[in-house]
Amino acid sequence: MWFALVTLTTVGYGDRAPVSKTGRAITAVWMVVSLIAVSSITAGLASAFTLALARNSTAPITNPAQLRGAVIAVVRGTTSELWADRMGAKSLASDNLKQAIDLVEQKRAEGVIYDRPALRYFIAQNPKTDLQIAPFDLASQTYGFAVRSGSPLRRPINVTVMSMHQVGEIRNIVDAALP
Repeated sequence: MWFALVTLTTVGYGDRAPVSKTGRAITAVWMVVSLIAVSSITAGLASAFTLALARNSTAPITNPAQLRGAVIAVVRGTTSELWADRMGAKSLASDNLKQAIDLVEQKRAEGVIYDRPALRYFIAQNPKTDLQIAPFDLASQTYGFAVRSGSPLRRPINVTVMSMHQVGEIRNIVDAALP
């Protein structure tokens, strides 16, 4: 047992060493097993700490109440102006999303209110940006299909979309699109 512990901890006092080929083979296997065991424990702890730290959001705005009084970039003529007003934010209007994001990157605004899919797309296209999407929604939007009245596609589309919704496939598609 002493030999096993000395080998596992790599202290190597040298007071016992295998002499025979069988002893050396067993020791070699034990050394590899010990190395794998210690490496696995270290990797597991590192992963656990990384995941725990990743859950701590570094976003300056983590809930809707923090929007009150904050300078928020919005895109002129969109519902983002309305939401900034409703949340009590000081809106800073821009002509498009890129300009709104530039205001945040220039530290003239604390955040951007805009459609989540567009923001996710921007972040996916700019992976080096330090911007992140807040962990809350201000509103939920649904999308639909438009077909002519009496179209033979209407019923199959409805049935397919409803069955996808019931089994959670639509949620899976949305979650897969997250950056």
